[in-house]
Amino acid sequence: MTHPGRPSWIAPDPAVLDGLAKSLDASFPHYDANVREWLPAHRQAAILDYGCGPGGFLRYVGLAGYANVTGFDVDARYAAFCRTHSRARIAQADDGTAFLRSAAGGYDFILAREVAYYVPRPELAGWFTALAGALRPGGRLVIEVFNGAPLSGLWPWMNDPYITTVFSEHSLRALAEGAGLTIIVLRSERYPRKGLRQLAWLAGRKLLGRLWSLVYLLERGRDPRNPTLFGKSLVLVAERHA
Repeated sequence: MTHPGRPSWIAPDPAVLDGLAKSLDASFPHYDANVREWLPAHRQAAILDYGCGPGGFLRYVGLAGYANVTGFDVDARYAAFCRTHSRARIAQADDGTAFLRSAAGGYDFILAREVAYYVPRPELAGWFTALAGALRPGGRLVIEVFNGAPLSGLWPWMNDPYITTVFSEHSLRALAEGAGLTIIVLRSERYPRKGLRQLAWLAGRKLLGRLWSLVYLLERGRDPRNPTLFGKSLVLVAERHA
């Protein structure tokens, strides 16, 4: 998903668009590791990909047999691309919060990946409440955002002038709970474990996280608000009360 005022990175060249369509499957290992276990068991469950972008998740759940899927994006170019390359219903509006409010109680599962940090900071509480309201009782929400806690945590914010909020695990938790959601899991993004090189890389990341935790301890003392998660991204799974 893009910010309404941000230029889309999708080029108008049909060859580029075709290449993008063929690359959508590259995101599947990420969904396997971070989203699949939280999907509804029933294949007719109502699923919303909020901030669907080029439609990688739409393709993922479509191939998994889910037939009641909606993709939403504020960027009309993404929406047009997905209408061409996806069987899901596609919605587009400039006001994402208003869209969620119009769909109150409409979904069993919502994915909002790499979206929340574009919501203007004063509107975040209302946006989270609208997300919670768009779920059916017992429905699940998965939110993924970049993590501001690690050494390079501010890098996405520094590179994208449309990002308004940098999240920590604590701010993400506070917003979800403030919207009345019950948190099931809040953790760092998981990575597929493939080969010795990947395992060595993951071990290095774990060691760096421990060192960075020590830095927080030395700078801030024993503060319960110090971060405990140092992965590149945060994944929150929450549920609306039945």
